[in-house]
Amino acid sequence: MLLLVPLLLTPVAAVGSEKRTLLGAHAEYRTEVAPLAARIVAAAGAAAPRRGIRPRVLLEGAPAAPRTSAAVRDVAVAVEGAVAGDALGLFCARAGSASTESWASPSRPLLLDYVPLFGAAAVGGARVEAAPGANATVTVTARLPHARCALEWRVIAADATLSAPVVQASAFNATFPYHARLAFGPHAQSEMWLSWSVDTNATGAGGVPRVRVGVTPGVYTREVVASQPMTSYAASDMCGKHANETDIAKYLFPGYFANVLITGLAPGTRYYATYGSLDGGFATETTFTTAKAVGPDVPVRLAAFGDMALSLWDGAMGNVAEVVRLHDATADGGLDAVLHFGDLGYAEGSTVIWEMWHSYIEPATRKIPYMVSQGNHEVDHASQPCFQDPVGLDSLGPDGTSFHQNGEWGEDSDGEGGVATWARFRSPGVGVPGGTAPRGNSIYWYSWDMGSVHVVMLDSEHNMTKGSPQWKWVAADLAAVDRTMTPHVVVTQHRPLFTTEAGSQYDVAELMRADLEPLFHAHGVVAVLGGHIHSYERACPLVGPAAAYKCEEGGPVEGITYITVGTAGATVHNETMLPGTSGVLKGWRVEWGLGILTAVNRSALRWDFYSIAEAKVVDSAWLRLL
Repeated sequence: MLLLVPLLLTPVAAVGSEKRTLLGAHAEYRTEVAPLAARIVAAAGAAAPRRGIRPRVLLEGAPAAPRTSAAVRDVAVAVEGAVAGDALGLFCARAGSASTESWASPSRPLLLDYVPLFGAAAVGGARVEAAPGANATVTVTARLPHARCALEWRVIAADATLSAPVVQASAFNATFPYHARLAFGPHAQSEMWLSWSVDTNATGAGGVPRVRVGVTPGVYTREVVASQPMTSYAASDMCGKHANETDIAKYLFPGYFANVLITGLAPGTRYYATYGSLDGGFATETTFTTAKAVGPDVPVRLAAFGDMALSLWDGAMGNVAEVVRLHDATADGGLDAVLHFGDLGYAEGSTVIWEMWHSYIEPATRKIPYMVSQGNHEVDHASQPCFQDPVGLDSLGPDGTSFHQNGEWGEDSDGEGGVATWARFRSPGVGVPGGTAPRGNSIYWYSWDMGSVHVVMLDSEHNMTKGSPQWKWVAADLAAVDRTMTPHVVVTQHRPLFTTEAGSQYDVAELMRADLEPLFHAHGVVAVLGGHIHSYERACPLVGPAAAYKCEEGGPVEGITYITVGTAGATVHNETMLPGTSGVLKGWRVEWGLGILTAVNRSALRWDFYSIAEAKVVDSAWLRLL
């Protein structure tokens, strides 16, 4: 069968009695890859005739030496003899067999993306450069990601038949570093994780990962050598099917992940670094800024969202571009960190999707600390007890079933079970032997201080009930917060603690809120940010028991504000509103965008929701104003 990656997503229509209207220009976007892939399968099965056309790679955008940054290259591809209705397809093919393999074979290439050759803008920033015409030669400039497989171009005719392939030569050195990603270490003011990927695990001292760092561009006064081996994962490490199946659409060897904890840094300081190894070479310089010194009036600015997926137009890529723009808006960096609380690239066991997602977000992750937690599409796997949690955590409740208790624990990770996220990312919850004690439990739950803000990232896919390891940890963490130094306490997790969406999502929120909300109120949590629901909701600051919520009216803003911002790129949700909840809902949008959290001083914490479609802030509120 033809395998496909659903890169292009369409909005979901409203359901239920209380309809909501889609905002933005979603109706203008193209349909998803899946229907086209299905037509290709049908055409191949019918042995439909093919025209003798083939793409010709005109100019390959090989990386400069040294490479400039991300694992994405621009290539110009010419299609000779193109006619109306043709598209250029990018396929991921089995190495060594793609060009000769018959379409009668059970193994077929994976359709990653396609570019209409006439009359439409292409995906990922590519544009048609030639005017339409019969049998024209059309040149398309397209973005080529690192996808850990042989890539090939094929022309897809209007009847869904395919031309012979042209294999895209790889320009990636097997030991060269790519997919850089930053994260705060256990002591955010003086430690920074810098992680990256390589294709091979070079042996000997020359292959050991290392970072060269300094405070002046191009001048590196220190070299930090990795104190731990590189990580990876095998198909057998996964929870179960289909993530443990070696297949072009699921498990392919992901390479190795280097993780270097840079210590001895100064707070709020910009550093310049290059990373790699003596044998494999060093990447082009990147820059990062450590967390600001803790203090009640030290300003902080964070981007926040969940649920990105691998959508290559205005959704995910719009959010990444806006994050980079905000960060570069001022000379000293406009963003202090990015908070991505679950449902990252929606890989669900697919190495190819993981690699492509890293390729496209790297412009942000190599210069801004990118703090992640896990969602259902990274973790959930219901076929217990095969859950192979990398750090031995219990995702189940006391009775051996999901602590969500209502059927919300499914097969959403398709067997991945959190293994890939754990191997690829670091956080303040991860330390090194002899170093600063971790501030949490790996990438699952952790916290850090920066400026006037204390940030807690929780894991809604692991047991959060009272008395569970996670509940005990967050209770102790919040009790230890010095509110005279970090007056603003913000909590994130993938599933929202409050939502107006009717049905099972509200039920899960109620269950989690019963155990967590009293704790949050007791320790002065200002806001709880979540995703999972692919729309934007902002409630008023809420006071009182959950059964009798009311908006806090007048005076200082001190109640908990619940915000859902699962709008980073996945298909938007347009759902039925739970009766009786509209009175507490102050902000609501069904479109892609990101949240911006700004701590001004000890008395003021502001929230803004930025619309990608409208390119402006469309909802704002003071979460704390004393």
